[in-house]
Amino acid sequence: MPPTPGPTPGPHVPGLSPWVCQALRCPATGEPLVSDPDGGPRLVAVAAGLAYPVHEGVPHLLVDQAETVSGALSESLPESLSESLSESLSGAQVATEAAPEG
Repeated sequence: MPPTPGPTPGPHVPGLSPWVCQALRCPATGEPLVSDPDGGPRLVAVAAGLAYPVHEGVPHLLVDQAETVSGALSESLPESLSESLSESLSGAQVATEAAPEG
């Protein structure tokens, strides 16, 4: 009998495949998105404080349609996740700064 796959890490939003959720990034900052800790149909950019709605399985990643979330949201996330996101962001900024202009 083949092994059953384990849970896929990363955000999960009903109606979206887990691999899609893992690939999506905040259009404002490029940071990884996490699922809404309140269980709503949203993807959240913690550092940016933005929540992007998901309607009928389609993420709406438009900055002008994003909702602003309070600091309480980031406080509800595990500390290790917040640290992981911060490290990801700092790596993305370094890569952007090092890219040649063209």
